[in-house]
Amino acid sequence: MELTNISSNTSPCWLLRTESIVILADCCLDFSSLIYSRHHHKTCPPRVLVPNVHQYVDLYEIDVIIVSNYHTFAGLPWMSKSWKEKDWGGVIYCTLPTLEFTKIYVQEIGLYMEEVENELRNSELTDKPLGNMPGEKMVEQEQVDACFSYVKTINYGEPIDLFGIASVIAHSSGFCIGSCNWMIEIYDKKIAYICDHTSLKTHASRVDTKALKDSDILILNGLKSCPGFSPDRSVNDACATLDETVKRGGSVMFPVYPTGVMLDLLEIFIDYLAQMGRGHIPFYFISPIAKAALAHAQIYPEALSEAKKEKASLPQFPFDHDLAIEKGKLKIYEDTNEGLSAIFRGPAVFFGGHPSMELGLARKLGKDWANNPKNKFIVTECGFQNNTFAGRLNVKHAPVDTRMTTTGAKLMVQELKPKELVICQAILHTHPKLRESVIPPRIFHPGKTHDFSSFKTYRDVKMDVSAASKVTLQPTPGRPDVCVGPISGTLNISNGQFRFTTDYEGTSNIEQKLWGAMTVEGLAKQLRLDGFKNIKVKGRKIMLDGGFVQLGTQSTHIHHDSNSVRRKILLSCRKTLTP
Repeated sequence: MELTNISSNTSPCWLLRTESIVILADCCLDFSSLIYSRHHHKTCPPRVLVPNVHQYVDLYEIDVIIVSNYHTFAGLPWMSKSWKEKDWGGVIYCTLPTLEFTKIYVQEIGLYMEEVENELRNSELTDKPLGNMPGEKMVEQEQVDACFSYVKTINYGEPIDLFGIASVIAHSSGFCIGSCNWMIEIYDKKIAYICDHTSLKTHASRVDTKALKDSDILILNGLKSCPGFSPDRSVNDACATLDETVKRGGSVMFPVYPTGVMLDLLEIFIDYLAQMGRGHIPFYFISPIAKAALAHAQIYPEALSEAKKEKASLPQFPFDHDLAIEKGKLKIYEDTNEGLSAIFRGPAVFFGGHPSMELGLARKLGKDWANNPKNKFIVTECGFQNNTFAGRLNVKHAPVDTRMTTTGAKLMVQELKPKELVICQAILHTHPKLRESVIPPRIFHPGKTHDFSSFKTYRDVKMDVSAASKVTLQPTPGRPDVCVGPISGTLNISNGQFRFTTDYEGTSNIEQKLWGAMTVEGLAKQLRLDGFKNIKVKGRKIMLDGGFVQLGTQSTHIHHDSNSVRRKILLSCRKTLTP
């Protein structure tokens, strides 16, 4: 079994492969490229970074993708073009709320990126060369829809069989509506996959960790991005800044994602201003998906906290924003032109995208408020470092990040008692003391693949009585309790089920095929021992003079013009194979 870290920074993306199945866990978007143009004083079209999954596996070979939340789904539409071209037969598993909020989230990103593209295309800047920004442009809607067509939604605690080879079960992670951790079982091995996990009280259903105990491997992702900020302190700081700003006649904007902690903060800030005697100050949620985002938050009570579930059972709306809309405290618009006049002065409180402040309402107000010190931006979303907003004097960074701290992660590892702990190297930048965990972590650098060869896997094989009756067993020397004997017949494999039947009456012209497991590192080492020069490893590809070797999950391809060199590479492969 091989595990590869494809994560970008701390945004999780992992590839798990055995000889029988390939599973991809999560595929986030990285928005750091959006900050690139401002930090480098260039005018660039908006781009996002997507994990380079194709460097490590043929996308068509992926059998199953498991998704933890709407953030970790967002990168998948960039892969769906390859699937459609090859008629991909795989499946994406996630909860129904995750699917619906991903649709809203990706739609918002697409509209925001298109808006900036059109603005640059139509502005005076067309006479000037635009800078190049690293990353990918927004995919077409057809490609986004194609991606969603591969999804099968699941419920918490529902075992999902994967071709008779493996199974996965989703358990609430407590982070947002529909978010989950995963327990993966492959043969007799258990792999717990944790992403964006919180035990704090939020609007989402309580985290479920009991089912993740005693795993063979625990893959730990998504810890607090800014450990120096506690959620309570950030909320208190945001409230104080909000009150101070509106008191002097200024307006405040919260650049937010369309769901998640925003749902809690909207209620908190409306109540806070009312308590401070400023309940007359209007709140605006301005986004092309604002109505859909707030509506969907109300319709998944099974994925909400006990307090929210109780309200839904009365029946009442779980969240108070509909009541705020009814009373006129909260106004919803698709864009500023719809509800705000050109002479609007405030004070007011705005919610809208995007937390990077390079897209959407935040980008527009960032320009409009540049010379107005009375107004303030308060960034409460997690995932952005302090230096992201360097140079912006009217921006306060107060991340309300409910995810685990280093101490919380260490205590959880101690409670779950996995045999092995796996983390990505990027987490150590903000959580260096994870090295001191009760179980020393195996640290994966970006692009690193580890072969868990110690995790031997066995399969049950059903044997026909006629085949079993012909087996003669003899005691093993030194191990009289273990008997062995030769057997011949036909092994049939169908839908992950193994069946051994009676003797095969074959002929001498049966084609022989190599059988066994081979790792990239093992083959690269053997090629060097066999005299090959300039060996370079790129993902699953081994480059050498005049050609390369591409390792897949079901086959290995040798590319070289020389027949003699190909035969020599084949001999190296034979030496590397293990049962």
